[in-house]
Amino acid sequence: MSNCLRFDIIKDGFKSEFIASSYEDLVILLDTGAETPVWCDGLEEFENVFPDAKKLDFQYILAGFGVGYEIVDAYQIPEFTLSDGEGEIVFENLPVVVTDRPTINASLILPGSIFNHMILKIDRLSSPVYPTIEIEYSQERFPIFFKHIRLSDHDMERLGTDKDKIMTGVYLTEKDSV
Repeated sequence: MSNCLRFDIIKDGFKSEFIASSYEDLVILLDTGAETPVWCDGLEEFENVFPDAKKLDFQYILAGFGVGYEIVDAYQIPEFTLSDGEGEIVFENLPVVVTDRPTINASLILPGSIFNHMILKIDRLSSPVYPTIEIEYSQERFPIFFKHIRLSDHDMERLGTDKDKIMTGVYLTEKDSV
């Protein structure tokens, strides 16, 4: 590993929230328990920030926000750049599901699975006043893929959706292994 991004963790809580220089108006939450990136500020704001994003023919069963589940649409950002002002990682074709959760403090939740083949370090010990997230990486571009399933007619009816294609999670693959 030769490159490293470093972000200051926002100090108003115990979550790993940070602001990247590539998106200075967005609070990003690193969630190692999440399965897919989630945009929490609604579709209109998503389209303003990522005008090149394309809607996918997939939905996602979003849960884990303490209110049961909801069926949400999935989109794909052609290039999502994460930068600390000195280095950057470009995630190619990043799938993101979009919801409107104004009570969530973060605009975007990034799952730990997109940081495979990297070293993640959340450091709250070296400086309790200025905790950091460090991401060590060996290349600057990573293609992102997603897993998916097909729903039966019965499951579609129970979930209240007319789409049978459901995205189930995302993962990263090193450029050389594609």
